Amino acid sequence: MAKDKKNAISTTALFEEVHKMISSLMTRDVSEQAKEAILNQRAERLKQIVTTEDTGEKIDIVVFRLGSDFYAIEATDIHEIRPVSEITPVPCTPDFVLGITTVRGSIYSVVDIRQFVGADDEIVKEESMFIVVFWKDVEICVLVDEVFEKKSVPKRDIKSSMMVSKTASSNFSNGLVADGDRIITLINWEAFVDQSHIIVNEEV
Repeated sequence: MAKDKKNAISTTALFEEVHKMISSLMTRDVSEQAKEAILNQRAERLKQIVTTEDTGEKIDIVVFRLGSDFYAIEATDIHEIRPVSEITPVPCTPDFVLGITTVRGSIYSVVDIRQFVGADDEIVKEESMFIVVFWKDVEICVLVDEVFEKKSVPKRDIKSSMMVSKTASSNFSNGLVADGDRIITLINWEAFVDQSHIIVNEEV
């Protein structure tokens, strides 16, 4: 609380100083060179405000690629990230279930979610990865074309959108994140699993 109050006072003082500088420019004769120097100083002080103030609450996400599009899942939903290993096909399963794979002696289902989010098809490459994702008491391997990074994103930078990709339902998404020249769709994993029905009832 004390830190927030101190930041607020500091910001107010900086804005008051900038206001005085502008008023000074308007009420006295100043050379063009001096005006430019004062305005440059003002810009630097305003930049300080942006870089020193609290950025607010953040979430950690893992960014990956499916086809030509970029997606992310919150890191809290992810158990681990692994290189692609051998996938054994399983008969009589939906086409998005690629089969099963073994991770340290345990068997996991492998799924391809690209048809649910409207991503382009792409064959498995050297950079393809498994993202091992939690869902209640179930862990599954999600096949992705490439994993880029884990990063923290301020919640205020997540923008809502009615249509987050070509065919994906906005109900699958927590919004969009602009990251340089990339637009990342943040997948709401729990809602995605519930609505896409990618967890198959294995009882016969």
